[in-house]
Amino acid sequence: MGTEHAAAAGIAVSVLQAIEQGRSDPKLSTVLALADALKTRGVELMPESELRGASS
Repeated sequence: MGTEHAAAAGIAVSVLQAIEQGRSDPKLSTVLALADALKTRGVELMPESELRGASS
């Protein structure tokens, strides 16, 4: 992710970088904003349970 994703989610690039690097435990509202930003760009998010089932 980068500058455009951070801007689309309404967060600072430094916040996004901290999340990506595991240096931050984001609030639910931040996670939801990032998910919405990704969805508007055509990224399909799947529940973790579906990911586990896909690899079996």
